[in-house]
Amino acid sequence: MTLKTSYRIERISETILRELVLVLKQKIKDPRLQNLVITDVIVSRDLGNAKVFYNGMEHNKNSTLKLLNNVSGFFRTHLSKNLDLHHVPRLRFVYDSSLSAGLKIEQLLKR
Repeated sequence: MTLKTSYRIERISETILRELVLVLKQKIKDPRLQNLVITDVIVSRDLGNAKVFYNGMEHNKNSTLKLLNNVSGFFRTHLSKNLDLHHVPRLRFVYDSSLSAGLKIEQLLKR
């Protein structure tokens, strides 16, 4: 039973990721979000919350996070229209530092 639940949550996470990337590229025209990349989405077990990991514009982390929180309602509205879910999870944006950490490790290994 747990396997089915985790598989369903994984599918929902992947679907939300795909939809958010589409919205970001096609509907959001704000130039401050042009270089933003959504790297992952993790949905909670109760489907009430979703952590959306993003990367890009490292020098403006706080302003980008504030901007994403301002447009989260737009994202949720789009998700509710395009996904077959009774309740669209609340989106919480988290900066994904794994790419920059990977680059630092790669640079250290090249030395």
